[in-house]
Amino acid sequence: MTEIMNPYIAGAPVTEARMFFGREDVFDWIEKSLGGKYADHILVVHGQRRVGKTSVLKQLGNRLPDKYIPVFFDLQGRTHTTLDHFLWWLARETARVLKQERGIEIPAPEKEDFARDPEFFENTFLPGLQPVLGGTSLLFTFDEFDNLEESDVREELARPLTDYLRRLMGRGEMNFIYSIGSSGRKLENMQAAYTEFFKTALYKKISFLSKEQTFGLVTRPVEGVIAYDHAAVERIHAIASGHPYFTQLTCHELFARCQRTGQRTIALADVDAILDDVVERGTVNLKFVWDEASDIEKWSLAALAQLEKGEERLLTDYLRKQRVRFSESDLTSALLHLREKDVLTTENGFVIHLLRLWLQKNRPIEQVKEELTEANPIANRYIEIGQEFKEAGQFDRAIESFRDALNVSANNLHAQVNIALAYAAQGLLEQAVAEFEKALAIDDEDVASRAGLCDAHLALGDAAMKKGRGKDAVLSYQRVLGINAEHLEARQRMAELSRQRAEKALTGGRDEEALAAFSEALGYTPEDAALLARVEKVRAEKKARVLAAQLARVDKEEAARNWDKALQILNESLEIAPGETSLLERIAAVKEKQRRARLESILAGVAAAEKAGRWEAAIGGLNEYLRLQPEDTAVQKRLADMLEARHAAWISGVNSRVDQAVKNQEWDAALGALHEALQNEPGNAQLAARLEQVGAARRQAELEDLLQRAGQAADASRWDDAINLLNDGLVAFPDNETVQEKLAQARKAKREARLQSVLRLADTAVQAGRWETAAACLQEVLDNEPENTEFQDKLAQVKRLERESKLSTLRTEAESLLQAEKFTESLAVWEAYLDLDPADRAGAQAQVEAVKKAQNLSALYTEAIGAYTKKNYEKAIELFKRIVVEDAEYRDVTDQLAEAVRLRRTGHKTSAARLRRTWLTGGLIGILALAIGGGVYWLGRTGRLSLSTLFPGKTATEEASALAGTTITVTSLADSGPGTLRQALQDAQRGDTITFNPSVFPPGRPATIFLTSGSLGLDTGYITLDASNAGVILDGSHADDGFVALRITSQNNVVMGLRIVNFGGAGISIENSHNRIGGDRVLGAGSLGQGNLIGNNGSGIELPASAGDNVITGNYIGIDEFGQAMGNGECGFIIRSSSMYHLLPNIIGPDNTIAYNGGSGGICIETVQLPTYITNNLIFGNEGPGIYYAVDESDRTTYATPPVILEYDREAGTVKGTACPDCSVEIFSTDTSDGQYFEGTVMAGPLGHWEFEKGEALTGAFPTATQRDGKYTSEFSQVPVTTDIQLAWDAIQAREPDYQRGFGEWVFEDDEEVARSSGARLEDGQLVITSTGDHVAVSLDTPDSDMFAVQYDLFATDTSDSRGHCIFYNALGDSESNLATGFFFDRSMTLDFQWGGTGETLATGTYNPAISNTVTRIVLGDQVAEFLNGRLVYNVSDPRLDASYVRSIFAVNYPITCTYDNFAYWDLSGLGDPSAAATEESSAAVDQITRVVGNINQIAEKVSQEVAKFRC
Repeated sequence: MTEIMNPYIAGAPVTEARMFFGREDVFDWIEKSLGGKYADHILVVHGQRRVGKTSVLKQLGNRLPDKYIPVFFDLQGRTHTTLDHFLWWLARETARVLKQERGIEIPAPEKEDFARDPEFFENTFLPGLQPVLGGTSLLFTFDEFDNLEESDVREELARPLTDYLRRLMGRGEMNFIYSIGSSGRKLENMQAAYTEFFKTALYKKISFLSKEQTFGLVTRPVEGVIAYDHAAVERIHAIASGHPYFTQLTCHELFARCQRTGQRTIALADVDAILDDVVERGTVNLKFVWDEASDIEKWSLAALAQLEKGEERLLTDYLRKQRVRFSESDLTSALLHLREKDVLTTENGFVIHLLRLWLQKNRPIEQVKEELTEANPIANRYIEIGQEFKEAGQFDRAIESFRDALNVSANNLHAQVNIALAYAAQGLLEQAVAEFEKALAIDDEDVASRAGLCDAHLALGDAAMKKGRGKDAVLSYQRVLGINAEHLEARQRMAELSRQRAEKALTGGRDEEALAAFSEALGYTPEDAALLARVEKVRAEKKARVLAAQLARVDKEEAARNWDKALQILNESLEIAPGETSLLERIAAVKEKQRRARLESILAGVAAAEKAGRWEAAIGGLNEYLRLQPEDTAVQKRLADMLEARHAAWISGVNSRVDQAVKNQEWDAALGALHEALQNEPGNAQLAARLEQVGAARRQAELEDLLQRAGQAADASRWDDAINLLNDGLVAFPDNETVQEKLAQARKAKREARLQSVLRLADTAVQAGRWETAAACLQEVLDNEPENTEFQDKLAQVKRLERESKLSTLRTEAESLLQAEKFTESLAVWEAYLDLDPADRAGAQAQVEAVKKAQNLSALYTEAIGAYTKKNYEKAIELFKRIVVEDAEYRDVTDQLAEAVRLRRTGHKTSAARLRRTWLTGGLIGILALAIGGGVYWLGRTGRLSLSTLFPGKTATEEASALAGTTITVTSLADSGPGTLRQALQDAQRGDTITFNPSVFPPGRPATIFLTSGSLGLDTGYITLDASNAGVILDGSHADDGFVALRITSQNNVVMGLRIVNFGGAGISIENSHNRIGGDRVLGAGSLGQGNLIGNNGSGIELPASAGDNVITGNYIGIDEFGQAMGNGECGFIIRSSSMYHLLPNIIGPDNTIAYNGGSGGICIETVQLPTYITNNLIFGNEGPGIYYAVDESDRTTYATPPVILEYDREAGTVKGTACPDCSVEIFSTDTSDGQYFEGTVMAGPLGHWEFEKGEALTGAFPTATQRDGKYTSEFSQVPVTTDIQLAWDAIQAREPDYQRGFGEWVFEDDEEVARSSGARLEDGQLVITSTGDHVAVSLDTPDSDMFAVQYDLFATDTSDSRGHCIFYNALGDSESNLATGFFFDRSMTLDFQWGGTGETLATGTYNPAISNTVTRIVLGDQVAEFLNGRLVYNVSDPRLDASYVRSIFAVNYPITCTYDNFAYWDLSGLGDPSAAATEESSAAVDQITRVVGNINQIAEKVSQEVAKFRC
């Protein structure tokens, strides 16, 4: 049972309706009191501590009708304040309840309004609620109202508050309930202190639960979990007597015992076993009874706890044996008070048995003796002496002794009470009252003091009455009732005073005032028979007068034919005089008149409806008439005629609708109308014939439409569409010869078109040298048509051409290798040639011999040069001679021979020129070979890294599907429980698939699962979580901060089609290997397909240290499928994988869209121990880089370095650059940054050179790229910049600007007064422009130039209006031509070209609201480059830009505030002039070097390909 929460609530108010039991009498009393004749009274509920008063108030919303809106307000801890603050609290709580319980939104109360205006609550706040409350009313419930009795708050808050509430109680639109504790004398004290406030109060005591209610409280919370024996429940009721707190506390301990022992049944012995624990836990509340008791009450409680019986005689004897000093009257009063507080029964037994157990354990009689008696024996002795004087009638000496006791023991209650009794005994009532009040200040529960004070006030009141001072007498009697509300004599006296006021009011004709006074008198003495008789007589006389007035009103309403009003008045009169015969007869007469008038009205309505053709209304009227007057035959005949006319009109209407539908060829509508009509009249032959006619017309129209659409498809050569249509037609019209003929024609035409298409494909393949493709196309036809001689001949021709092409290629290759002196390779090619064409053996053999001869000559020449170099001229001469014999024209052999002969004679050194020539011949080849040898390795047949080759193994989907499993369907939107996703994940076994019910999770209207109770987990492995055919949102907006939506801690799982949003942590955390997140976006019924959407989370997908070999593909990260931003707070991906246990990398791609994420960027890589393979994704719009390596600088250099883009042509779609040797380079284009559009992939050569050709224009404005060496993917390359722009950028970084001054010299465009009034101003040297909608501009004249640079800082505020934008212009001489940079706050930074009022806008960058943004513009003739925060964001060349700009302008449009600072201007007109020739020469040199490198790269790549062939 440890998994079940303890349902018993011990100590806290019960707020749940299902856990609240009993109190039906209390709720019934409250509802009747609120709605009855006491509706203007306040209600007071009172009772013992912890008896359930607060729970009752909190349950009012569940028990009262909806017209009451309870506003619960607890005064605990809210009394030490001022009235205005208290009323603000009350207003704020009212607003909260209206919103939470009734959905009513009102403005939040402002504290200052209540402080400023003392009447704000009554005069402004409450009237403001009336329009939204409608027919409902507020019910203010004040809990712990007796806290106002604390002495330090009485004057500051209590009295002003009660006066204010008393005034509010006079308003009819609200009611009040107050909760007051019955402990001590709190209720009586409140009544006495605030007499006027409580004078109309109705009181209800909250007592203990009945045995039946106790049974429900004990057993129902654990039904089906724990069973109670009947004897156990009886025992619980016996020890707690139905006290809710102690009952709950006992059951709480019993439940805890069951949790420890595992038992499921509670017996009587179990209850007895936990009593000590219950007493211990309830000590605070049990001790509260003891602490509130007076001394004599404490003696009584301690003694009764020891005695077996509670007879007063036995108690008296016991106390005397314990030498307790007391008077019998004191003891009687103490016992009476304890009974009033529900502590003792009338037999002096303990109401709550637990209190007796606590007293036996914690207050044995010896301890009480020590506490009470022996505390001050001197004071006790003085009291004994005083009592002796008092009994002897020596009151002055008695009072003196009692005061001596007080001097020794300042708060000695016995001494203080005896002083008061001594004054009372002498008739000194004022002094007695004062002394009794002092006694009550010591112990406000002291019975003797309260009784004595009552007697004194009663005597004062009687004395005042004798002297004719009635008001003083009333005050005295009210004080008595304030102390003891049940004081009989005081109630009798107050009743008499009220009766006298009533008689006086009757004499004056004020009946209501008299009845109110009589009711007040009955409130004091409800059983006074004479008074009751007098009141009944007065009421009867008043009733007679009221009835006479009511009948006069009835006569008036009858005359006006207001029958309902007349009946209402008569029924009201019946409430006054129930069963009155004359009233009942009058009601019957009025009803008959009303019936006759109704019949006349019905016939008039029928006539009007019939005239207007409203048959249903007319027939309904006649039916109603016959219900009231069924025997009227004329109306019966009229009804029959009307039914026949309606039928004829109905038939006409049906035919009219069918005619119109047929005319519009709306066949479903026509047939539907006829079917509907036949359902009403199944045997109507006319309608049936019409149905058959319309059906035939529809079939003919459908046939014509089908033939037309098939013909259109055939005309457009869409043969499959035509054939499908005609096949459908053949099913619908199997015997139609036209359909059969058209179908045969279409099939024949399709075949002919297909054959022609194959021939064209084969011809195209032949022209491109793709022989296998051509042959496969032709063979495919022959497989279906083996007798097709045309294709047989064509296939033979292709194979012949293929053979001739290959032979030609081999010859060319062999000759090229021979020229390159690659003799072995050339011989191998000729061997391949002979294998392919053995018939040409003679010719090939001659070529082989030629190669061998050249190989021999080369070897001799190399050996000769070696000897020559070593000055072994003899050997060199011999070798050179052998070469000359073979071929005298071979290289420079004759020159070398002559030189060797000469040197053998002279010994001179060889000439420098000849050595240089020799070095160039062999050295370049050596360099080339070195370059090749350092960079060639196998990339596979396609030239790309093959994952299936490098990383063998099954995918997660294959692994999961390899296991036979079941399908679990999620059917609930709840966080947990049966049918939920969480339960499905817990139940799933290896190989299972989890899907979602589309009726609960519609694909077109995704449904939301709010997660609150922890992350979801894929812990089992081999599970497929598939939402691709449903609409599923996992939402973490109600979850704790840092909450991760889905943790994957196992292997070989697949997650598809989820929307994961609003989590404080990651959307998905992948903590193991071999999983797949996402899939094909086009598969599945949902708009995501198999992809997932992960947005608005703390981060998107995290791969911690243990993750490897996972594939993430086809997902939306930070963006939805419609392009709307849903950025994750940190990064789209955070990769911390560092375990080298995995040999395979994590793969991100293809087809992920990663956009608008915050933090460090789109994909944040924090380790390089395990590679991350990123391919073919769209990455853009993230706050940081699209791919970011957050690693050491050395690792960044190794793994993160992107490729370099050397040049590009957007319109032609070409990009060139360098990368790591033999690396794969992915090409993107973008309008802003990173990889907005994927363009394609190209392989770099052995020296790193690459060229990309798309074949059409690039999608974005600039190209970017990443490189991959087989494992690691780099960051994105920078946007390329031209040489001129780079030179200009370097120049402005290196020198001071030509203009850099404050904005004081700038002038306002247009109307300066308008501009200044709109808010253009200088603040701390900055230019601040605030616009409320107008165009505001400030300008400065700058040099007339077409080569310059400008720079400024911008910070924008008040950007709530998306139209607002901050603009900077460089303007030409005319006012309508300019070059502008603007920040529009509903989109990106823009660059605008405007000429003569027309132009274009290009998105270029994103404004960062967290910083002051630095904008730099460089203008070089027709070139313009824009930099944002030091990053090049756009570079354009346009002939229209080549103009002289003469002015700089800052402007603001629409509501916004733009702050500009640090303006700088550079004149670049002389840039490069001093060294123009050098620059031109350098540029030419660079071009030449680029061409040479390009040629070398091409040669190297060719050689690499040949080497690769031999290696294969």
